[in-house]
Order: sequence, then C-alpha cells, then structure tokens
Amino acid sequence: MENLYIEVVDGKIINHPIFESNLIEVFPDIELNNHDKYIPFQRVPQPVIGIFEVNEGVTYEFDGANLVKDVWHIRSMTDSEKQAKIEQAREMQPYPSWTFDETTLTWSPPTPYPANAQETKKLYRWDEDSLSWKEVIKDA
Repeated sequence: MENLYIEVVDGKIINHPIFESNLIEVFPDIELNNHDKYIPFQRVPQPVIGIFEVNEGVTYEFDGANLVKDVWHIRSMTDSEKQAKIEQAREMQPYPSWTFDETTLTWSPPTPYPANAQETKKLYRWDEDSLSWKEVIKDA
C-alpha cells in the first residue's frame, strides 16, 4: 500500500492524509525524509463495533514525534439508546411463535432451520400453522 503523509503546521495537524505520489506530483522537489511540514500517516482500519456500541468517528492524532494515525472513537450505548434499539428489533417479529434474544437482537424459530439445507441445496420456508420448516418446491 502506498505511503500516506499528513500536513502539520506549528505542531497542529492540518487537512487530511495525502498519498506520497500526490505530494511528489505537486511538489516534485520535496524531500519527505527531511520534511517537518508533511509527516508519515498510518491508516488504522475502522473497528467492527458491537451491537450496543456507537462509532462516533475518527480523529487524527500524534503517535510519537513523527507519526500521525487514525484514532477511532467507540462508545457503549446509553441505556435509553440500547432500549430503543431493542424495541426496534422487537417490532420486526417475523412470526408469533418465534422468540427474541435481547442480547443478540435476533429472532429464533421454535425449530431450527434444517441443518442439511446447504448441502442438499434445498430451500425451506417457515410454516406457522405446523410450527415447522417446509421445503419449497419449485414448479417445473
């Protein structure tokens, strides 16, 4: 992956990261190894957040004297945010017989989906009257 740099003026981070090739194209005589205005930037992948967490964005922060990197700000949901998310998921009940798990925000049928469905390449639909999975028969 191509190197990134970020502009620093009077010890403050300015603008957004820029690719090394773009810097060289704009400033062909730049010597990045001996330059105080543009310092190396490290891109940090966005973290995967939990179902009860909020990604509040990213900032650029110094990590040592000559490196700036992404710092992601993740926080736990407040009790009211968590409850709102739970209620929203509850409103999406697929069938009356299914049960809801508040810790994963998932609905589960009383009978699990057929375990061999993938290997047999069969499709099934839930039948609420019999509380079971019925094979979907395709018309020829």
